[in-house]
Amino acid sequence: MTTPATPSIDPARTALLAMDFQNGIVAQVPESDALVDRVKDVIADEALFQARISPHRPAASLSPHEVARLRAKLAATPRAAARRSVPRRAR
Repeated sequence: MTTPATPSIDPARTALLAMDFQNGIVAQVPESDALVDRVKDVIADEALFQARISPHRPAASLSPHEVARLRAKLAATPRAAARRSVPRRAR
């Protein structure tokens, strides 16, 4: 009996799954620019949430501490998503 092959990571499929994790299945594949814009929006939304800053606040009203916290979360959010998307090796 042979073990099944490990599936390869398909970047297009992974991007679609990451893009639409809140809304379920994607009805149709968007244009590449729309996909990039949507992924950027998701990253910004997640970074604001992690930094505990309302997305409705004007940027000019943020304190220097809040700006630093948001910058840190903007850098950490894609790295954390990438770590979660890579399957762990079987032990």
